[in-house]
Amino acid sequence: MRRLRAISTSTLSQRVEEQLRKTILLGQLPPGQRLIEEQLARELGVSRAPVREALQRLAHEGFLSVRPRHGYVVQPLTATMVEELFDLRLALEPPVFRTVAQAFTEELARELDEILQRMDGAASRSDWVSLVQADAAFHAAIAVASRRPITAQLLRQLETLIARTVILLGSIYPDPQLLVQEHSHLLAVLASGKPERAEAAIRDHLRDARTKLLASFGETSPVVPTQVRREEE
Repeated sequence: MRRLRAISTSTLSQRVEEQLRKTILLGQLPPGQRLIEEQLARELGVSRAPVREALQRLAHEGFLSVRPRHGYVVQPLTATMVEELFDLRLALEPPVFRTVAQAFTEELARELDEILQRMDGAASRSDWVSLVQADAAFHAAIAVASRRPITAQLLRQLETLIARTVILLGSIYPDPQLLVQEHSHLLAVLASGKPERAEAAIRDHLRDARTKLLASFGETSPVVPTQVRREEE
C-alpha cells in the first residue's frame, strides 16, 4: 500500500503568514490593530497552531509587537521611525552604489533588468505588494553585489520597515510606473560606471522619498495605498 504524504503544518503556517503580511502591508490591518489567535484561526479556517507560528514569525520580523495583556498588535509606523529608517539608508546605501558602479557587471545588469520587468508588471496591475517585493529584491541585489556583507546584512534587517514605507508611497505616487522609472534611472547610472553619479543618484532618490513620506504624516486620514481605497469602496 502506498503511504500518504503528511501535510506539513509549517507550509500551512507559511500561507497564513503570507496572507497576514499582505493585509498588514496593504493597510487592511491598521497599525495598533489587536490580532486574536482564536479569531484569526476561525476566519482563516485553520487551527490555532499555524496561526500561532505565523504570528510569532511576523513579530520577529517587526510587523507585530507583543503588549502585556493585549497579545499581538500591528506595529505602528510613525514619522519618527520613517525619519530614522531613511537616516540609516542614507548612511548605508550610497557607499554600496559607489562600490557597485566601480565594478558593474553584465550579470548584475541582467539580474536588475529582470527585477525591473517584475516591477513594471506589478505597477501595471497596481499590485503594490508585488511591487514592494521587487523593490526590495532590486536593492538587495545591489547590496550583495557590493561585497559589503555587514552592510547587506543590516539592510536585510531593515527590509520590513522598508517594505512598509514603500507601500506608503502608493498614496503619494499617482502612477506606480513613476517608481519603476526611478529605479530604471538608478540602474542606468550604475551601468554608467561613474561612482560619484551613482552615489548622488541613490542619495537623491532616498531624500525625495523621505520628504514625500514625512509630508504624508501631516494628513489627518491614515495613509493607505490608492488601490486599497478603491477595493474598500
